[in-house]
Amino acid sequence: MINKAYVGPFDGELKTIPFNDGDSIQSLFDKANLTIKEGQFINDEDSDEVSLSDEAEADQTYYIVGNFKQGSY
Repeated sequence: MINKAYVGPFDGELKTIPFNDGDSIQSLFDKANLTIKEGQFINDEDSDEVSLSDEAEADQTYYIVGNFKQGSY
């Protein structure tokens, strides 16, 4: 089954990415040609941190966010 999710920077434009059941969150960012840099991590739409190796969920939004505690973005 083909699903969709939304990925991008928290304060920027989101991309709609189609994916298959079982695909990882990392694969979504790869398809969107987005790189997670040092000091950044991924939050879902509930502001919970997720791992790039986690299985992607349909109709979920995944945001790239910065680690402001370390002064990085």
